[in-house]
Amino acid sequence: MNVPIKTPSEVEHMREAGRQAASVIEMITPHIQAGISTGKSTVSVMSILLTSWAQPLHR
Repeated sequence: MNVPIKTPSEVEHMREAGRQAASVIEMITPHIQAGISTGKSTVSVMSILLTSWAQPLHR
């Protein structure tokens, strides 16, 4: 099995993606509760994300 070696630029992009994913998890954690359906959680989380971010994820 070949393992592709990442360039420094690719590694930095992966790090940034990880930072943004962690940011999303931190932002939505207080709004997730046991017993709430996935549908309600998804709508709530999307609403939070859309109103919280002033700039797009992609640069």
